[in-house]
Amino acid sequence: MLINNNPKFSCEATGRTKRYAFNWVGGGYNDVWAVDAEHAIKFAEHAYNAPKVRHDKTHSHYLRVEPSSVRLITDHKQYDNSRPLLD
Repeated sequence: MLINNNPKFSCEATGRTKRYAFNWVGGGYNDVWAVDAEHAIKFAEHAYNAPKVRHDKTHSHYLRVEPSSVRLITDHKQYDNSRPLLD
């Protein structure tokens, strides 16, 4: 079975079958597919803080999830429609 580590997609092989939305400390928001709310926090912070190479330079971030903001998305269409068109 193929394992997908992209936080934007579900992965039955790893049990990431629930979509969670959250706010970043300091502003902004995002969402991930995770096993549960605790996993969503850990997975988001790991996935979005991983060093990325852009234009021959390595960039890393230190983003933190606001734990009290983590929520299960039960209506995916409603959530997708509620997001701003431009961030």
